[in-house]
Amino acid sequence: MQFNYLLRSSFGSYVCIMQPSFTIPAGRYRHYKGREYEVLGMALHSETLEEMVVYKPLYEIPDIAPGTLWVRPAAMFLETVITEQGEVPRFTAVNP
Repeated sequence: MQFNYLLRSSFGSYVCIMQPSFTIPAGRYRHYKGREYEVLGMALHSETLEEMVVYKPLYEIPDIAPGTLWVRPAAMFLETVITEQGEVPRFTAVNP
């Protein structure tokens, strides 16, 4: 991940503002198991600065409030998985 800006905070310390090394466009995605999700954007993990995808399922999950947001490491979101049909993307954009 690259650092784009170095800012001095009001406390006298420096803060690095980072630009993600890649972005995953917002929109609808299908998981390789068939369920659909809406990607809302990207975020950074507060401790590790790992790039995360923020998304929500487009189906009901028992015991989970509707509209609950989920995060997944971006690298995992973009990886491929091995299935009986062979190697496939974990998530695929729907109507890109």
